[in-house]
Amino acid sequence: MNKKVLIIIGAIVIIILAVLIYSSQKNKSVTDLLASPTPVAITDWANGVVYDTTNNKIKFFDPSLNSYQDVTSITGEIPTYAELSNDQKTLLYTTDPNAASETIEVNPDLSNLKVKSISDGSLAFEQNSIFSPKFLDDESIVYQDFSSTNSGRIILRSVQTGQILKWVDIGEKDPVDIYVLDQSHIICTQYSSDVGEVSSKLVNLNSLEIIDYINGEGLQFSTVYGSPYVASQTVSANKFSISLIKWQTKENVLSLDIPLEQLTWDVDGKNVYYIENNQIIQKDLTSQNQKVLQKVSPSGAPSLQMLLGGDLLLKTEQETSVIDLPI
Repeated sequence: MNKKVLIIIGAIVIIILAVLIYSSQKNKSVTDLLASPTPVAITDWANGVVYDTTNNKIKFFDPSLNSYQDVTSITGEIPTYAELSNDQKTLLYTTDPNAASETIEVNPDLSNLKVKSISDGSLAFEQNSIFSPKFLDDESIVYQDFSSTNSGRIILRSVQTGQILKWVDIGEKDPVDIYVLDQSHIICTQYSSDVGEVSSKLVNLNSLEIIDYINGEGLQFSTVYGSPYVASQTVSANKFSISLIKWQTKENVLSLDIPLEQLTWDVDGKNVYYIENNQIIQKDLTSQNQKVLQKVSPSGAPSLQMLLGGDLLLKTEQETSVIDLPI
């Protein structure tokens, strides 16, 4: 074997080892967190946001450091939701206003919103009595406001200044779940803890046009920012059905008889990963090509979640594991 061939073989071996080491290190913080004896509240795996109950701190995953970094401490409150902006510069989180009270003084469905800078932890703004806050983009947040002057209105607010940029009245005085489609469009659904007939509205935040959208029993959505697709789930006689559609035309591209917990997206929203017939399947919604990634146990109520960095989190009643996807 000549020297040139040996050099090529050596280079290939080094590349393979580098990939294996990268894959191992990439998920080390995740697996360490999963192995923690103290419960960790997962608020937003896809954006790397967790609430660490060992020190009452919200953390986010910093890919450049390959570790979780503290963002803010929570004192006397219970965080109920957290989300990181796509540019990883701003954190929004909500807290339960009734956590420190023995009596219910406000609507138990509502939360208090706080928006903080990742770089120095400074408070950008806060707002009480809100519901379903989401980043519309890196510069703005959308939520439903139940303060005395904005009962039920959808508010669009600047992250930098805290200024209300615009608002729209969708005709709902009760809480609605907000799903962000892109910088200009959101879906609002009636919020209900019970399975029943649910209606939704498509809202254009530029023109403030409101369109009746999709209705269904137990209706819920799953969306990815900027994707042409949206997944809608309905429930009938305890049977789950998912329709993946092009949200602008409602054209159906995939139908599944699984709950939303068994489906997740890549960051572009063009590939979906789902559990069907005890297999994890990856499907390209544009080409319709699909492949089986691995088999899963038929028991244990499995669920899927896309992780920061592009790998899958498989959770069952027995265990939680990280599935490496091709780099």
